[in-house]
Amino acid sequence: MHAHTHTSELILLQIRGAPAIASLAALSVSQHLARALRAHDDDPPAVAAAEFLSSPESLAAHVSPILDFLFTARPTAVNLGAATRRLSRTLRASLNEGKDARAIAEDLVEDGRQIAAEDVGRNKAMAKWGGEWLVEEVRRNKGGLGDGLNVLTVCNTGSLATSVRMRLFWHNFVV
Repeated sequence: MHAHTHTSELILLQIRGAPAIASLAALSVSQHLARALRAHDDDPPAVAAAEFLSSPESLAAHVSPILDFLFTARPTAVNLGAATRRLSRTLRASLNEGKDARAIAEDLVEDGRQIAAEDVGRNKAMAKWGGEWLVEEVRRNKGGLGDGLNVLTVCNTGSLATSVRMRLFWHNFVV
């Protein structure tokens, strides 16, 4: 299960920053479920691995411990807790609506991808607002045009700690 495989990256701090941690967890669950949904009868090991799609109860029994396990990888990462709770709510809501296992898995895949996409959107918006503010400050206080501006960030800021970096990783190596 790739969600468990990627947990080592969280524990070893290979993926850093709360947004990226949450994105990795959400996308790992999405990828795991998407692969199970694509399992074909001509691939018996894949079909056997996707046995948890046989009923909503089996799916819930499979996914809930994964979400719990992912949360324990970095319990102080606030975004990770929010992502795993959100996926758990999606699971419960889909179960309560009486959906079949495949539909529930599809809901979880979509929600996991949406968690990462929302963070990318927030990152882009913050970068835009911050960039506009910096340029305006240079224009107002220094009388310059604001072009050629250099910015140094410290700690885990910018794309090193955000889902933008995680998304690049995901598209290059996982999907």
